[in-house]
Amino acid sequence: MAIQKRSAPVGAHALSETDYYRELTSRNFHFVSPPAQEALSKLDILIAGCGSTGGACVEALARVGVKKFRLADNG
Repeated sequence: MAIQKRSAPVGAHALSETDYYRELTSRNFHFVSPPAQEALSKLDILIAGCGSTGGACVEALARVGVKKFRLADNG
């Protein structure tokens, strides 16, 4: 079975990486200061275990603006 390449939706590449990140984290300004948001974007976090707890941690950290994860799981 051949894999078909899908074209990107219209406007999907309209934002730069910086603008996309700013839009993604735009609701954080109520509880995360701009310097803290900058620090979050530069973190490299190890998540040990990708089950329910590890998955929940990754989701919460990604929503807050962490960009880089190292995931480890024995399964």
